[in-house]
Amino acid sequence: MDFFEISFYTLRENFLIMTIEDEKFPVENFQLLFVNRESKKIQSVTPEIENNKNGKFINIDLNGIYFDDKSKNIIDLYINRENKKIKIKYNTVNLKTRVNKYLPNEYRLNSNRVVVPYLTKLNTLSLLYGNATEVFKSYCNKIDEKITAQNVEFNQNNVILTFKENLLNINNSPLYLAVQNKKDNSIVGITFEILSANPLKLQFPFESIRDLKHELEYYLYLIQKNGGYNLVKYRIGLDQNISEESQRFFNSFEINRTKKILPYITSKGELSFLIGNDEILDKRIYSVVRNDVYIDQFSLNNKTLKISLKESDNIDFQGEYAIYIKNRKSSDVITLNTEEVLFDPLKREININLLSLFDKNNIFELNQRWFLYVKFYKEEQVIISQVKKEGIWVESALQRHMSPLEINKDLSLIVYISGKNELGILCGDQSIYNREVYKKLSGYTNIHDIRLIGTNIHFSINNYGYNMDNLKLAIIFKERKTKEEWKQELNYKSKDGLISIILNLDSFIQEYKTKQSRWDLYLEIQTYRIIETNRIGYFDAPVKPAYDRFLDSIITDTPNSVTPYLTSKNELSIVVKPEINLNSEKVKADMKLTKFKMRGPLISGQVSLKLHECNVYEVTSVMLKYRDKIEVVEYKFEAKEKKDNTNNSQVFFKVDLSSLELQNYYWDLFVVVKINNREYALKIKNPTKEVKKAIDKKVVRYSYTDKNGFLIYPYVTSVNTLAIGYKEKEAYESTFYKIKENLAYYTYRLFKNYFNNKGIWLGYEKFSEGAQDNGYYFFKYCYENSKRKNFYYIIKESSPDYSNVIGMKDKVLKFMSFKYMLYMFAAELLISSESKGHSYDIRIEKGRLKKALKNKKQVFLQHGVTALKRVDYVFNKNSTHAVDLFVATSDYEKNIIKNNFGYNDNEIITTGFCRWDVLKDLSGEEKIIFLMPTWRTWMDDLPESKFRETEYYKKYVGFLNSNVLVDFLETENIILQFYIHPKFKAYIDNFKTNSKNIKILQYGEEKVNELLMKSSLLITDYSSVAWEMFYMKKPVIFYQFDIEDYNNFQGSYLDMENDLFGDRVFDVDQLVKMVKDYYQRDFKEKPNYGLLRSKYFKYVDNKNCERTYKAIMDKKKKNIL
Repeated sequence: MDFFEISFYTLRENFLIMTIEDEKFPVENFQLLFVNRESKKIQSVTPEIENNKNGKFINIDLNGIYFDDKSKNIIDLYINRENKKIKIKYNTVNLKTRVNKYLPNEYRLNSNRVVVPYLTKLNTLSLLYGNATEVFKSYCNKIDEKITAQNVEFNQNNVILTFKENLLNINNSPLYLAVQNKKDNSIVGITFEILSANPLKLQFPFESIRDLKHELEYYLYLIQKNGGYNLVKYRIGLDQNISEESQRFFNSFEINRTKKILPYITSKGELSFLIGNDEILDKRIYSVVRNDVYIDQFSLNNKTLKISLKESDNIDFQGEYAIYIKNRKSSDVITLNTEEVLFDPLKREININLLSLFDKNNIFELNQRWFLYVKFYKEEQVIISQVKKEGIWVESALQRHMSPLEINKDLSLIVYISGKNELGILCGDQSIYNREVYKKLSGYTNIHDIRLIGTNIHFSINNYGYNMDNLKLAIIFKERKTKEEWKQELNYKSKDGLISIILNLDSFIQEYKTKQSRWDLYLEIQTYRIIETNRIGYFDAPVKPAYDRFLDSIITDTPNSVTPYLTSKNELSIVVKPEINLNSEKVKADMKLTKFKMRGPLISGQVSLKLHECNVYEVTSVMLKYRDKIEVVEYKFEAKEKKDNTNNSQVFFKVDLSSLELQNYYWDLFVVVKINNREYALKIKNPTKEVKKAIDKKVVRYSYTDKNGFLIYPYVTSVNTLAIGYKEKEAYESTFYKIKENLAYYTYRLFKNYFNNKGIWLGYEKFSEGAQDNGYYFFKYCYENSKRKNFYYIIKESSPDYSNVIGMKDKVLKFMSFKYMLYMFAAELLISSESKGHSYDIRIEKGRLKKALKNKKQVFLQHGVTALKRVDYVFNKNSTHAVDLFVATSDYEKNIIKNNFGYNDNEIITTGFCRWDVLKDLSGEEKIIFLMPTWRTWMDDLPESKFRETEYYKKYVGFLNSNVLVDFLETENIILQFYIHPKFKAYIDNFKTNSKNIKILQYGEEKVNELLMKSSLLITDYSSVAWEMFYMKKPVIFYQFDIEDYNNFQGSYLDMENDLFGDRVFDVDQLVKMVKDYYQRDFKEKPNYGLLRSKYFKYVDNKNCERTYKAIMDKKKKNIL
């Protein structure tokens, strides 16, 4: 085993100092590694190194090391030598005595936590840290002593102790305060402060012992470490005369509604504490007698529970009393205050304000049961009386439960009498009430005469003798995949043995219109003590063809329609999705594209069509439809149909694209058939092998450039349907480049073995025009450290970032060059922060290179942390963009990827982002605010005029031109820089400002990471750049004015309400105010957000590239890559 030897080590205040005598010791790039023995987390530190005649001194400031809050733990020290961890060994004799392996002095983290350097059995250096008493127990000699407190005071939840003796030298031997569990003798340190040294007077808050265990007693100790290795443990006592038992107890102090601390003096005069609720404290102080009290009557009015009690021979209602509720399951007790309860002893009447009691406290949860008690104090006795209904007869559940009372939107209460006749309060809503009161049945209900009128579904059911006076009906919608439920009460009419029902869908549509989903409908029938939940449908009718089982679709203001239908079992369901996408469900068809040609703008083809459930139909047209989330654009063309004797059709079509107004990017082709005067559009699919080959191979011939310079071309989608692409024609989309591509392909085929043996890796970034993201920094690391001979970087020569790779040009592939194409065919591995398509042309759907890309292995370095934006629909393991190795930044993110994308542990590496290796805070005296919003999927490729109508545009223009903001920036001389997302770069000229302090940056004008490093504050919405700022411990404001749209169309894995690491605002005024607030804080991150850093980042160092390279090589050795 290799060791790094030191000749001496010591501790001076907060500095750990090590000495080495090796004159050849390399000072540059020297790093120490602090490895947590329990969590294995590594902290990398570059220490100060001093040279003098006695050698080199390595100084480590322990203030810069993170020590977790474990009661006792160890950090092992290593040096980082050529990416290997080497243990640090003290060059000394083998110390036989355990105590001598520990330094006699310690570094104090706070008043009750310490760090002690020590040597392991191998004489390697480690740090023992934690609760002072637990640490000292590891090596110190324990001496038990006593010390007398002259006085004890309790002041505003603080304990103040004044001691008689001046025996303690607190200057040379620091003091520690601790409590010891009477039951298991475990010791917990207490945070305290010394008010005076002579006489010794110290203070500690009850808050410091709030987490002590419930129902236990604790002794108080003063602890002092003398002579380096002797631990004196002083039991604290009070020298007081106590004539009565009650004098031993002080007033209790409330930690929270269910927990109190009772200071008291033991029978030996020792100061101790009892932790518990009021019931536990009463048992300790008083003699307890139990006598139940019985209800005369009770009622609920205006959220006040009024209880009249019967007289009792065993209880005197006069005198001191208290009323409390108890959760029998958790044993929590809450004593009610005067705002929550009024008790009239003369009338024996209790009035509980349920709103005041339950609305203010956050300890109440669904399904909790609380029971009511009254206690009466009589000298040294307490009488505890549970409130009950008298008698042994238990009524039915329906008679014993009141209806739910809503306290707030999250909590309702059910006042009830239990099966033991106890008065209780159940935290529960209507569903819990139903569970308690009703017997549940399930089955089927047959419906008749179903119709859709507007947004109302009309139907009727048979009245099987239901009592109409207490009959309640509701429809329960159950989402088929997620099992989510939606319930809607029903209005109905009964006549002639039928119950007529109208189900209004307006509320359901408003709630669920944006998400594609499928719901099964159940009828809830509530009668006396019974609830039936029945699947509804046409169960006494034959199953019709699918096209006859769908009702009309309800059009919404989203791409989705809401469509009621009968399943193949005649059960009523509702589907939420675009109406046109339902046609394949409505009309079961066999289809094959048997012929296809394209000449200029003219497309022609032949489709073989057979419908399964229908013999009478006609083909009316062929339709070209825009694939868009918001806008509906479609064109219809004439189609000729020829049927054979089996009623199969041959459909012939011609489409002229020259006169159409097309938009980016994709259009789908449909055959439109008419059945019973209703038209259904069916996607043209399943091209024959010959047709598919022609479309894929005839790249130049099967394309057309329109008058606007846009390229139109056919392609076959991943689900084998025919589509048309429409995009701005790039310079390389020409015959010349296609010839070059074919030449590169045949060259590769000819020398395949040679190129395959080279083991080529390719790196790139978005659109192959960037060199500032993870792909670039990983390539740069490998190049500068000679890690991979055949690792090349793809970039467009016209890119603003091209200058970043000039110094590595021997490994740079110019986009669309012959060498680039050849190496693309030959590549063994793609390594990038983007999908494979960005290495070629993300919008091209065919060609030899596109086909070759599908089979390439890829390491996905990610562009942003997977948390703020749902992208599993893109990079899911079963999608066309699936990757082979997925990089994560933390275990938190790794779990998101596992649970939502379908990858396993072997396919995810937690190594951190490569670009973070160069991050450092470069903010200076000039304060810069960086504003960088992300793009919106639902705004892809909008025409400029429509972009200016969006809320996105209006909100950001409104902020940039806020008079309050402009005045503030100019008064305080603060610069605000606005940088739009690359996908919206075409719209940047629409953003204007007249302020000299606001800079609107063009895409590529400056590097994003440099802008972030220079900034003091980031304003974003959902962009992954927020993680960069958080990594650098800088504040972030999340401007989320369209959060509802974002959740509907994009979605997040992270809980925006509770888990964000910055402040949220929703309008311009809030945003300006928050900017001003951070200016007042000198742009410092708020501590509560900083606490989240360890959750979201596994590593905060500059070793992400190194870890990533090692992980890739490890996966290659294991044949995972």
